[in-house]
Amino acid sequence: MTHSVIFKRLLVWGTPVLGFVAWEEWLRWERAVWEVLIILTWLEATAVWYLTKRSVGVSSTQKRLHHNEYWRFLISPLTFVWMTSGYIMILENWWWQQIIIVGATVCGWLVLANIADRFTRSASYPPQSFETLSTNLNAVTIFFAATVAYSWIALLNTSVWVMALALLVVLTALTYQTLWIAGLSLARAWLAIIVIDLLFVELFWVLLWLPNTYYVKALLLLVGTYITINVCRNQLLGILTPTMVRRYLLIATVIVGLVVLTAQWG
Repeated sequence: MTHSVIFKRLLVWGTPVLGFVAWEEWLRWERAVWEVLIILTWLEATAVWYLTKRSVGVSSTQKRLHHNEYWRFLISPLTFVWMTSGYIMILENWWWQQIIIVGATVCGWLVLANIADRFTRSASYPPQSFETLSTNLNAVTIFFAATVAYSWIALLNTSVWVMALALLVVLTALTYQTLWIAGLSLARAWLAIIVIDLLFVELFWVLLWLPNTYYVKALLLLVGTYITINVCRNQLLGILTPTMVRRYLLIATVIVGLVVLTAQWG
């Protein structure tokens, strides 16, 4: 086992553990918010940089390839860490905070381990492994981000447009990364990204006026966004079928129906 492999394994295991410690210290002292975010950002950025670094060659083409891959692979884990931090801030129950921190730590390990396998075991690596993982992780990120946005609007009177713009930036990055990992270039995907962004802003604005909790609004926003992204991706890939559309509609109907029946209105 080479020193490079050992170092990458340390990154895969050590980065989530250090992130866990940072979140716990944050809760313990209830301050140093920006310092913790800077530490978490540095940990993720450093880990992804080394995990995506190829061990063969140092030509300018390979350096450019690494640079491009690095930023694209960084989108999911970094936005997840940021939005998880924001979500932990709005939780009042200590046990829920612990559940989210532990869950986020496990998710962080899964993502880094997946990236490491992609670049060190490329021959046996399942082609859609990171695509599936990042899609699910991005869904959680969107839910956390939407919950934070709606809660800040309701509790802190934060400008709707500021929150909408911040959410739009996050969604655009996640949508681009989702379409890129599926093998779609920006030249093919840019129109779909614009359409998804417009539908997202419209849905965000409509849900803002519903008389229920920000958790419910965030869940409904996630359902609409998640289905729209997947439909657009499959359409661009040429694999969208009527059966897929019916399945997405069924899933959306069931989730929205459960939310409408169980949510507290008024």
